[in-house]
Amino acid sequence: MDNFGMLSDVFTQMAVGIVVIFYFTSLYWAYDDARKRGRNSIKVLLLVAILAWPLSIIVWLFMRPRTKRKRRSNRSCKCQSCGRGISTMVVLCPYCGKPKTNPTL
Repeated sequence: MDNFGMLSDVFTQMAVGIVVIFYFTSLYWAYDDARKRGRNSIKVLLLVAILAWPLSIIVWLFMRPRTKRKRRSNRSCKCQSCGRGISTMVVLCPYCGKPKTNPTL
């Protein structure tokens, strides 16, 4: 009977460990997902951590924005004079020195 008690304690500790790992993993996921979608990630993290935890993850899944925030990219275009790829942020072509006019993407 004593071996059964020890085995039960081991399984209980493993189950608690798995739940704790899942809890912190879901907190990180909610924080990172909110940040990627342009929401206040700290508020989402605190709401998920403080409210009824499993329910709050489900609520976040339904309440979050559908699309992620687009990151600004340094797009490039072709210089009309020399034909080399240049950034859309520049005014003069760094290769030929001519002003950028009507860039083609």
